[in-house]
Amino acid sequence: MAGQHVATGAVGSIANATTDYASIGWVAWISVSVIVFAFTVRRQREFVRSLGTLWLAPDGTYRSAEGRGPLLLGILRPRTILPANFETLYHPDEQALILAHEQAHRRRGDTIVNAVAALWLCLSWFNPLMYWAVGRLRFDQELACDARVVARAGRRRDYAQALLKTQLAANSASHIPFGCFWQSSHPLKERIVMLKGPLPSLARRSCGVLMVGAVIAGCSYTAWNSQAEPGRGAAPQPQIRVSAEQMTTSAHGVVSSTGNVVVNDVRATSAPWTIRAASLKQLDNGDVEASGSVRLSRKGMTITTNRAIIRKDGTVEMQQASISTQPRTDIK
Repeated sequence: MAGQHVATGAVGSIANATTDYASIGWVAWISVSVIVFAFTVRRQREFVRSLGTLWLAPDGTYRSAEGRGPLLLGILRPRTILPANFETLYHPDEQALILAHEQAHRRRGDTIVNAVAALWLCLSWFNPLMYWAVGRLRFDQELACDARVVARAGRRRDYAQALLKTQLAANSASHIPFGCFWQSSHPLKERIVMLKGPLPSLARRSCGVLMVGAVIAGCSYTAWNSQAEPGRGAAPQPQIRVSAEQMTTSAHGVVSSTGNVVVNDVRATSAPWTIRAASLKQLDNGDVEASGSVRLSRKGMTITTNRAIIRKDGTVEMQQASISTQPRTDIK
């Protein structure tokens, strides 16, 4: 007969012992993640439909019949989407700055970063800080592109007017998972204040990079240093008591016991037993009877016998058994 495999612990009953609460948690987490991902994809599709008809302009950008934009749509090969009245809403200098802003997003790979952040948010749906972090990530992307455009073009007044027109037109995109957009819901004041301030010098940027590197190095060293050394700081192994009428130990450390063999955990750690046997039977009192080529194992101990009674508290009773322990247990 094929061997049967079941884990039993302090509760003793097969039903409770085989209930894997960790697996239930994994299934729940994955299920909700799939649902959140489905809503994310749905929101992306709804936004794409809200753009209306798109047509290719001579400059290689796309125009939205519904007046949405400016934004980048897509992940690996994003398209620049502009409102249909782009040429009338912005004057030529502002148009050039807006296109430079979208090009900065493309060169930085922000659409890929946003896609990864959206997927990570699906996996971390239970963490409220992730929603805040993703929002700050997108806003920091906007500030970084603003700074790059201003550093190269230098027309801060025109750029601020373009921001203000986008805000007043209220034609920018709502939150989309996969793409970059001029967010009318963002604090416009903060972006304009940034334009009024001096650009960070090379020394200041270098100092920031060094500080970030130092923080990463310090955290990495702390994590490495906190790892337990071999043989040091390890969790103590449960002390096992084995009683029998007669016991002999072989050169390999295998204990052969006969006559009323009882194995129990002195410290009552209730580590679960893994049982392989030709037959398993749950008794009326909740104990488990295993018979036929019985093999019981858990971390640090393996028992082989022909018949065993596993009590609800984890105690094992047999008439004869071979017991191997690794590492050494407290045998009495």
